[in-house]
Amino acid sequence: MSRKLPLVMRVLCGGVFGSAQVLMLSGIGPADELRKHAIAVAVELRLRHHPHGTEHPAAVAPCASLRPDPGAAPLIDPAFFSEPAFLRRTTHSAAHPVGTCRIGPDAASAVVDPQLRVHGVAGLRIADASVMPSLIGADTDAAVLAIAERAAELLLG
Repeated sequence: MSRKLPLVMRVLCGGVFGSAQVLMLSGIGPADELRKHAIAVAVELRLRHHPHGTEHPAAVAPCASLRPDPGAAPLIDPAFFSEPAFLRRTTHSAAHPVGTCRIGPDAASAVVDPQLRVHGVAGLRIADASVMPSLIGADTDAAVLAIAERAAELLLG
């Protein structure tokens, strides 16, 4: 009798910037950024950062820049001043960024699917604030706990 072995599932919980950094170091992310650091592109996905306070397209900056040293923190530049007048009036930075690996139905618009699986990568899920598709009107603590509970349900079947 043949037995089907379970798929090894990994769950990445590095936080908004840490999860994006781990993906990029693994060759998953914006191709131009990866190639700039001589990292082979395994899966091209769009990683983003939403500053706290607005959803205006000008305020949605590219994700933190990669540092090829796995022990180094990413270079975080949310480009708050790309449109200085608008952004100074409508945004502020807070301790609760979200959305670098946002959830969505396809790889063209998101990094993870509704089951928290990374698009184009078998056996990898993300369960932290990076999957939130947009800003919420409160601290992210409760929302992150809900994401973690959902990830546990998905993993346990």
